[in-house]
Amino acid sequence: MHKRSILLATAALAAVSAGAAAATVTIPGDHVFPESMTQTTDGTLYFSSIGEGAIFVAPAGTATAKYFVKPNSHLRSVTGVLADEKSNTLYACTNDWSMFGITTAGGKGPPAVKAFDLKTGADKGTYVFPGNVGFCNDIAVGKDGAAYVTDSILPRVLRLARGAKTLEVWVLNPIFGTKGINLDGIAFGTDGNCYVTGFTDNKLFKIAVESGMKAGPVTELAPLDNVVNPDGFRPLMGGTGNRFLLAEGGHISLVTVDGPQFNSRVLADAPGSVSVGQHGKTGWVLEGQLRYIFDPKLKGQKPGPFIAQSVALP
Repeated sequence: MHKRSILLATAALAAVSAGAAAATVTIPGDHVFPESMTQTTDGTLYFSSIGEGAIFVAPAGTATAKYFVKPNSHLRSVTGVLADEKSNTLYACTNDWSMFGITTAGGKGPPAVKAFDLKTGADKGTYVFPGNVGFCNDIAVGKDGAAYVTDSILPRVLRLARGAKTLEVWVLNPIFGTKGINLDGIAFGTDGNCYVTGFTDNKLFKIAVESGMKAGPVTELAPLDNVVNPDGFRPLMGGTGNRFLLAEGGHISLVTVDGPQFNSRVLADAPGSVSVGQHGKTGWVLEGQLRYIFDPKLKGQKPGPFIAQSVALP
């Protein structure tokens, strides 16, 4: 059995032993390269696609995903996706990946946030990054109903207020890094503050949220345990404490923030993991197989199936 299959089978067995229903969702196609996933309270999963410039959906209990938003002239490679049930909106980051040899029906163009009807997939709007520059990576929705978006190229977090027509800069701070791929995952904690991951430098930052959702001081949290290339990042629902799920270093990890520090604990091995999710007591980890895009030795080769696997949560 392939090493990846052994690890995923182990994760599935762990879920069964913990009383959660083990499940695997396959995203069909050889060039999907999913980068992010999100879910609704009924267990429906949504997946982005870098390779096809599309969004897939898998209703709860479904073993195979299908198109939710098909490739079209308004959608380039899709990275982060986030379901906001309160506004019936699916937010998606779209970017031009032609520099990596990937072309989609959307062609070339600036980074942007797209909004779709969460039930029908109908287009609700396009919000281009300020200055037509940057890299739209991931999204979180604040208690004010606004969408907050990480820029992986410029050290900033953008904000799309509810009902707004344009994105605004919420935070701009060189502490996030100015070289390589930096800001990635984003999530709001139970303490009301915003937390963002730094992919290249393996960091976690806290953005203090002040009255009126104004951004306050930014601090780098000191790690008690090392993390590697922190990517997909979501708050852990239920339980107590300021806890998050994190895809990093080929694992799905539990991150606990305690004042100025954080620690991480590996929950399951998941090679190529790019995103995490949760439905009740069941966690989900998405394998993107992005090495087939970036590794010259693998370019042109056919990857294995693209899957999301359930894992047990503490």
